[in-house]
Amino acid sequence: SSQAKIWLGPNLPIFLLANKNSSTISLMADSTNTNPGRCLDIVLSMLKKMNADVMSNNLNWKVIFQSTVPETLDKLFNRNEISEVEEFSSWIAQEGYDSSASHADTDIFVFLNQI
Repeated sequence: SSQAKIWLGPNLPIFLLANKNSSTISLMADSTNTNPGRCLDIVLSMLKKMNADVMSNNLNWKVIFQSTVPETLDKLFNRNEISEVEEFSSWIAQEGYDSSASHADTDIFVFLNQI
């Protein structure tokens, strides 16, 4: 396993934890992160871009949220379910960020400037 703290903008620090054995990447928001949903969307945009440019669209992933509150500790939720769970309200992108925008046809330098 390896981990890194990355900064995606003002008040947007996030931890990436990679586990090669299970082929997973976990994101954890720093306590100072004011918009983890935007961070998730940036990371997903990066994955989509790498998938289109480098992986010939052969990279697949699932976004799953794990509860950390005592009532539902370790329960897993898919992305479609989190809008109904208060614990994950900050993981829904805010400030009008368009998470559905596709960057597959964007030049990599233009793409990096957009995030």
